Amino acid sequence: MTIPQIVERAEALGIDRFIITDHYENVSDSGLRRFFIPDPEEHLAQLRAYGLPTGLEFGWDTETPIRYPVEAYDFVLLSFHNLKRSGFRGAIDYDAYLEDVWNGVNLFRHFTVLAHLDLPRRYVEGNPPFSQQHYPHFERIFKKLIEDGKGIELNCSTIRQYGQPNPARDLLELYFNCGGKVITLGSDAHKIDDIGKDLLKGRAILEEIGFRYLTVFEDGEYTFRPL
Repeated sequence: MTIPQIVERAEALGIDRFIITDHYENVSDSGLRRFFIPDPEEHLAQLRAYGLPTGLEFGWDTETPIRYPVEAYDFVLLSFHNLKRSGFRGAIDYDAYLEDVWNGVNLFRHFTVLAHLDLPRRYVEGNPPFSQQHYPHFERIFKKLIEDGKGIELNCSTIRQYGQPNPARDLLELYFNCGGKVITLGSDAHKIDDIGKDLLKGRAILEEIGFRYLTVFEDGEYTFRPL
């Protein structure tokens, strides 16, 4: 997909506030490094040419030195896809994943929201949820995000996959009960037809939990927009 195609599709759907977050992986895993942006300056210029906030999904393994100009972007989704140390397919060590997330949010500062927080569910047969024994780990992460003025993404792509968003509803409720307010909606579209897909379902989940606002970027700053 090109930026003009995405803009045209979003406007056709009546989505009047959106940020395109192309995916860059800053990791040692050669398989994940297929997600890259060859020319950051050109990428930023293309987004600005359409009057869009500059957005990026930045994947990190908490160890590889960061040389990409993340600070140049208005909006950064921080993601962790490096699941290989416990097997990318099959049995994934959820504790090891949460340890990486915790280390990442403490070591890396220039991000806005944490992306698709219970991501490993996507890659395990049957998509088993994180158990309640993991809740203290999530609560620790959420409190750190809130303290730093950051938030989380409700990623709608897994509604299509197994009927729950990333993170699942129970974790969204935990974030809300911790006092979390900064939250965004993402369709995680990798093809034109998925742009905007299930955003209304995601919004309905947020409203049912008690959220009243989405975080949007307008006129050079973040603000809260009623759902």
